[in-house]
Amino acid sequence: MSSYRCLGECQFWAEDPEEARDTYNKGIELAKALDKLAPEMSIQYIRLLGNLGNLESRVGNKKEALNAWVQAVNFCQRLYAGNRRGDIRKEARRYFESLRPNVLALARELQDEQAAQMENQTLQETPANVPAASPEEPTPVPAPEQKQQ
Repeated sequence: MSSYRCLGECQFWAEDPEEARDTYNKGIELAKALDKLAPEMSIQYIRLLGNLGNLESRVGNKKEALNAWVQAVNFCQRLYAGNRRGDIRKEARRYFESLRPNVLALARELQDEQAAQMENQTLQETPANVPAASPEEPTPVPAPEQKQQ
């Protein structure tokens, strides 16, 4: 999936948003087809969704941008709650905190009440408090805890 993300970024910065969108969507579809994602692949999935949101925002497709960012933030939440490995939790938190302001600003602009509810959302420790995945979304697999040396 990182290949799709990198290629999409190159296309995005080369001012070819249609190709970048297609590339990001192919990577996202691959992730969805896998059903379950290893932790490192889960981070790449979040990055693909975030990049797709950035692209859609830049070309003026605000609803599509908001949708991609909300999916990424919710996936961060599921990945964080389902893992105890520090590096994975750190990355999930970093993306959650970087994407959340975009979601809130765009939700206010579009008057999207559902997305605006993220105002008080924080990363939760337990999966019971985490937004449910849609049926077509992959599931992040917990990482084995790293052993201390």
